[in-house]
Amino acid sequence: MIVRGLISEYDAIKIKKEKKKVKVTSDVIRGKSWQGVVKKKVGAVPVQTAAETTSSDQTVQYPVEVEIKGKKPEAKPGFKMIMEIETDKRQAQTIPETAVKKKRLMDNTFMLFEKMY
Repeated sequence: MIVRGLISEYDAIKIKKEKKKVKVTSDVIRGKSWQGVVKKKVGAVPVQTAAETTSSDQTVQYPVEVEIKGKKPEAKPGFKMIMEIETDKRQAQTIPETAVKKKRLMDNTFMLFEKMY
């Protein structure tokens, strides 16, 4: 199954090659998600919409195609799908949310050390 959509010019420059991972969801089919990949490079020419011809505040959008892998959604042609394209992956150190406590407009973080000496 192929899902076609439009992405902003800002997102278009982040997707430099095919095969970027994509998570697809839908407001209509709640609680389910599907995995896919960008099928081919983002279109080189932006799409012109009817709103652009009458408005001076134009948003530039580029076409993108995503191929859904594995089980296909129970979607019908025309359903609106939400595509989350993985553009950058980074390693980050995190702490559990339970370690952060709010006290009088300030966030405090508690750290537990086994031995300091």
